[in-house]
Amino acid sequence: MARPRTLPDDHFRFSTFRKGDSTYVYGYRNEWDPEKKQSRIAKRIYVGTLNEITGRVKLGKKYLSNHPEYEGKTLYFENRTLVERSEQDVAEEVEQRETSWASNNLSYAATWALWQFASKNRILQNLQAVFGKQLGTNLLALAIYQLLDGGAMNGYEDWLPDNWLPVSAPLSSQRISELLAQVDHEDMVNYFRLRFDRSKENYQRWLEEIEQNAKKNGSVMPPSTMQKMYMALDSTAISTFSMTIEDAAYGHAKQNPELKQINLTLAVDFLNGDVCYAREDEGSITDKSVYKSILAQMKSYGFDLDETVLVTDRGYSSLLNLQNLFNTDVSFVAGVPIVEKGLKDKFAKFREALCDLAFYNSEYDVYCRTIKENWKQNTEGGSIDRTCFVHLYRFPEIALSQQKQ
Repeated sequence: MARPRTLPDDHFRFSTFRKGDSTYVYGYRNEWDPEKKQSRIAKRIYVGTLNEITGRVKLGKKYLSNHPEYEGKTLYFENRTLVERSEQDVAEEVEQRETSWASNNLSYAATWALWQFASKNRILQNLQAVFGKQLGTNLLALAIYQLLDGGAMNGYEDWLPDNWLPVSAPLSSQRISELLAQVDHEDMVNYFRLRFDRSKENYQRWLEEIEQNAKKNGSVMPPSTMQKMYMALDSTAISTFSMTIEDAAYGHAKQNPELKQINLTLAVDFLNGDVCYAREDEGSITDKSVYKSILAQMKSYGFDLDETVLVTDRGYSSLLNLQNLFNTDVSFVAGVPIVEKGLKDKFAKFREALCDLAFYNSEYDVYCRTIKENWKQNTEGGSIDRTCFVHLYRFPEIALSQQKQ
């Protein structure tokens, strides 16, 4: 038996989509597909633009010409429909909204300082450039809430009335979910690329100041190792009770082994501590396994690593990863596990040097012996010889403590 038609052919439902800094309203009409036995969109029409702060809709010329009954009316988008309201009603609601949700005893200090910090360091501008002005502003507001309060997102609506932030109104938990759903992986990587580019610019300015001061004072110029920006790369496992996070998996958890986890990798600029890259991976994947794909992703998204030194601990070290660093021509400082036989042989060979005062640094209380290793870099024109420096360290205080034990 056929389904009864309950709506006329000219009836449209309404929804929204976002592009750039703007939100648009469109209408759509579904029809039943008897073969696939499912409803599908038969027609779409453009309605107008939506002001997310006030909820007011500005109708497009074509839609208005097809619906002259809306001429001169003030329309709002509510519950997926267009609602007419008088200018007086709107003015009263705006006044009530602006005065009702804010507390009479606002706290300014911490939120104002963080907002100024984010603006001065272009965090706010980078968020708005990638995610749009409104969404970027809300993302920063939510981040400040997390930093100061650390509660669940559904507490933001109760927290904001007592804390100053330059936003229009609190966000409900449903609205926050809708906003966060607009954030995809590509946008995140593009945002961190902007942070990476800014860090490189800051480093170059800092280096130029050092060189100018060196020339002015007649002091020694900075060593060549300072000509590149150093960036630390490391990951941490985050346990979760979530049943919906796709990357959550059981791994080698140091805490809460009964829970699934995700791995969060961060790259941090040594000069100012700015996060220049972030990535989420499945909790069961090791640092060694993900290192190659991290480098490939950074390069594919335009991270210029030619003047950057990546610093990692021994968790990322493997012969394949070191070879990949040479092949991709990325400078690095990498911790190496002492359990490798080749490394044990080197410590045995230079045991006397690691106890010789000629190789002792009193500032750091450490003996250091540097040796060279020969590697091959695979290029399109064939393999070429590359030199790698291996630094062997011995800390006498740690050695004495271990000897006593």
